Amino acid sequence: MKLFKKITALALAAGLTASLLQIGGTSAYGAELTAGGWYETAYAEWSGETNIDAASAEYKKSSESTYTAVDSELIRSADTGGGRVDILGLEAGTYDIKVTTGSGEVLTAENISVAAEDRSGYARFNRTTGVGAYNNDGTPKANADIIYVTNETKNTVTYGSYTGLGEILKNAKKISNPLIIRVIGEIDTQTRDADGTKTTDAANGVVALSGLTDREQSSDSYFNMMDVSSAENITIEGVGTDASISKWGLNFSGCSGVEVKNLTFGLYPEDACSASGSAYVWLHRCTFNKGENLYDLTSEQDKGDGDGSTDMNTCSNVTISYCRYNNTHKSSLNGGSNSTKQYNYTYHHNYFNSCNARLPLTRYVNLHMYNNYTYNAGSAISARASAWVFSEANYYQDSTSIFGVQYDSSYGAGFIKSYMDTIDNSTYTEDDNIHVLTDTADRTLTFTANSSKHPESTQNFDTNSGVFYYDSANQESKVAYLTDATTAKAEAVTNSGVMTDGQTLIFFENSLTDGEETEYSTIESNFELTPSNFSSNLYFKQVGDFSSSSSNRIRLTSENSLVFTVAQGATVAITASHASSTSSGTRKALLLNEDSETVGSSSYEMGEGSSTQTLAENLPAGTYTLTADNHINVTSVSVTFPSGSSTTTTTTETTTETTTETTTNNGVVGDTDGNGSLTANDSAVLLSYIIGDGSVNDGWQIQNEIADVNGDEAITAADAALILKRVINCTAKFSR
Repeated sequence: MKLFKKITALALAAGLTASLLQIGGTSAYGAELTAGGWYETAYAEWSGETNIDAASAEYKKSSESTYTAVDSELIRSADTGGGRVDILGLEAGTYDIKVTTGSGEVLTAENISVAAEDRSGYARFNRTTGVGAYNNDGTPKANADIIYVTNETKNTVTYGSYTGLGEILKNAKKISNPLIIRVIGEIDTQTRDADGTKTTDAANGVVALSGLTDREQSSDSYFNMMDVSSAENITIEGVGTDASISKWGLNFSGCSGVEVKNLTFGLYPEDACSASGSAYVWLHRCTFNKGENLYDLTSEQDKGDGDGSTDMNTCSNVTISYCRYNNTHKSSLNGGSNSTKQYNYTYHHNYFNSCNARLPLTRYVNLHMYNNYTYNAGSAISARASAWVFSEANYYQDSTSIFGVQYDSSYGAGFIKSYMDTIDNSTYTEDDNIHVLTDTADRTLTFTANSSKHPESTQNFDTNSGVFYYDSANQESKVAYLTDATTAKAEAVTNSGVMTDGQTLIFFENSLTDGEETEYSTIESNFELTPSNFSSNLYFKQVGDFSSSSSNRIRLTSENSLVFTVAQGATVAITASHASSTSSGTRKALLLNEDSETVGSSSYEMGEGSSTQTLAENLPAGTYTLTADNHINVTSVSVTFPSGSSTTTTTTETTTETTTETTTNNGVVGDTDGNGSLTANDSAVLLSYIIGDGSVNDGWQIQNEIADVNGDEAITAADAALILKRVINCTAKFSR
């Protein structure tokens, strides 16, 4: 164990984004426990388990004292012969796990680092709630229901009056609560042999999954698809490292708020995971292996490897991220024909490994691709029928036809803008609709497509903050994690696909909160927000739909809000009136602090004209939300500071001294090597100090006020992890 910590410290010193994954312990009876963290997930495995049904597990945040019991379904036998527990739905942070084995031994693991998911992309564009059945912090929504499914229970699991996974999913539109379906192990089914029968699977004892399609359609087929229609807020996720769906696939039709995570798909005769007519779809951290259709009825005979891994048709707000495609054939399709329209797609941090084509084939959509790695592809992006693609910081290696467009007389040609991509031994032909920019080119360059068919909303969408998560101030894509193409390549190989024990994690500050697409900054001088400057100012962040804004008002409602940060004490006033209505009563403008507590409000009588009212005076420095209990027409919002005040420093006064977050009387918080600045080496030095290997610089004493950055009054590996997180993204906060 000590050796592992030394290796981790060396990795941190080299500037790698490593996580403290393997943490172990040994009981007095000799059983060994190994634990680790993943993305909003933690796990533990232990040896010597002889009675897994009697074992139990608990977890807690390292800073807390009370443990929470883990659902018994998540405790099972491990492949190594011991026991295993997986804990899902965790907010990013540091956790402790306690296991009581079947024989009564108690094993513990502490300071397990759990990372946040990267929620960047169009699936969250203009959406204030989490996609699927989880909140944006990774925890289940308040009223979410959770069911567990194994191969043995696939046709018997119950939810309310429904029995069997197929019956539950086919009735998902009738389920009002958010629903989380957790897959444990492999769930397989029977499939057709080359002669059209299912005798081989049946002879091998494979039980069919009830509820799958089994249709021949003239010269085509639609076999083994699980159709999910009109569902809302549904998550289907794999548990641990071995969850898989074999010989069947998922199709979401007319759904809203769909999440599929940590599942391996293989041998699917049609699609692996597809959607049509759905909105806010997020597929992430999945592995797609080759499909198989032995009974291929198509005239083209092109379904032998399945029909598609991730086909999206007539959808909007789709994100496919951190997925791995292994040797897939027709990998990903956006739009089944030139006449179908779809909007707002993002592919990021995916690894297309030796795939044949469609990476993706896209029609009539605005598509952002960034930090993907394409290796040994037959063809990559195929833009058709007015599709507009922005390819940013991707790595294309040993591939042919990485960029291609087709022209259609009715729907126009596709268009591709490549920026900061690395093209390594790969081919393309540049023309009027394919522009590969040099590393020194201006990202804000706009183009006119060689077609009059492109919708205005998609042309040059990558520089339009109205339709894209674009930071106009810094002229960059506003995402949580964007690297150069070479880094993206290396990380895609190790970090894409389903969960792997001991996997190196990427830690970043996932600061993309609700309404992530509109940038804002701290207000440090008197400022007045009016409808005329609202769309371009950088001080207020928009959350929700403000489409009813006009030149003389912003319609503030209970469904939207304005968020802003002030550097010090300020006064906030609002000029507003009621919306057009003949109803009586009052409506309130509300000012909330970071804890959603009301710090100021003002009532507006129905029938009265516009009036200016002060919501709050001398507000402490912080972030505030301005909203309303019903719709109110706002003509201005003013933030003013006391006359002659300084806004450059925020301090906290004590009886003896003045301190800031970043300094103490002993130096910079987190600066464990004493060089006056915060670097990855500080994390490595702290780890060395913790394990006591004698490598800490002489003359610099590790002290609580320097090293205890999470404020738990102890110096642990959790502090080292938080220091590294701060180095990677300076917006990460120390708790002390």
